[in-house]
Amino acid sequence: GTVRHFAQALNPGGRVVISYPHPVRTLQYGFGSYDAAHTYKVRLSYVDLEVAAVHRSVAGIIQPFLESGFVLTAFDEVYR
Repeated sequence: GTVRHFAQALNPGGRVVISYPHPVRTLQYGFGSYDAAHTYKVRLSYVDLEVAAVHRSVAGIIQPFLESGFVLTAFDEVYR
């Protein structure tokens, strides 16, 4: 998947920085399970475009990176 491509494309010691919607926020799209991955559509009003997105738990976001050999050196949650 995407995370494996990151791992293959980066030089040794390279870094990946990601920004991802917090799973609690994406539950507003009508899914009752925090743990299960769900695809949903969201409209990006600033470009008038509807896109598909995937709800994942925090573990569901981070675990693929750890399984691909990445090391988590920082983690922050910003609430606004």
